[in-house]
Amino acid sequence: MKVRGVSLIKTVRFIETRFGEDAFRRILENLSEKSASQLHRVILPGGQYDLEIFVELNEVTKKLFDRDGNLWVEMGRFTAESVVNSYPDVFKKRLSSPENTGQLIEVFAISTSLFL
Repeated sequence: MKVRGVSLIKTVRFIETRFGEDAFRRILENLSEKSASQLHRVILPGGQYDLEIFVELNEVTKKLFDRDGNLWVEMGRFTAESVVNSYPDVFKKRLSSPENTGQLIEVFAISTSLFL
């Protein structure tokens, strides 16, 4: 199976934003040689990458940084906020208030966490 590069990019952005740039270096040191070498290269948003790289990246992130068991929810919230902020006009038209946007982000965060 394959995963789109945008999923890897968003995961790396989350790691660097939440835990600092040094965190990604620590993760790379704990990945298999195959995954680390792939993640050292430029990741194309529309590119297709082995799912195993994405899974290993998430597993190592969880192992190193998930202190309170909320990593997947935080990652889902980060991704949801990123999507909402990337397409503000679309969400403005569909949602009548910031509270609705916040609720959408929470639902997206929780549902995303169920699949990671």
